Amino acid sequence: MFEAFTKKYSSSPYWPLAQFWLGNVQYGLKNYKEAMTTLQALIKKYPLHGRIPDAMLTLGNSQLEAGQKAAAKKTLETLIAKYPESEAANLAKATVKTIKIEKK
Repeated sequence: MFEAFTKKYSSSPYWPLAQFWLGNVQYGLKNYKEAMTTLQALIKKYPLHGRIPDAMLTLGNSQLEAGQKAAAKKTLETLIAKYPESEAANLAKATVKTIKIEKK
């Protein structure tokens, strides 16, 4: 239903929240690539929305689950830098510490 809403009502003031929850549902269903696309669209279209720190956390976790460790680390570090006082940043700090990137 979130997906249908975001397509039908793209100019609605509720679009950012529907997009946020759509990305979280996709993440929960382990559709990580779809979640990344959904959350990146939200972040790009509404960079100042109050849910952006949480969206960035889910985006970073999606990237991590999809095997994109470097991208995940960058996303989470950006989250920490931009929103240091947020709960999402606190969770991101713990995750960043666990990311091991192999050098080629």
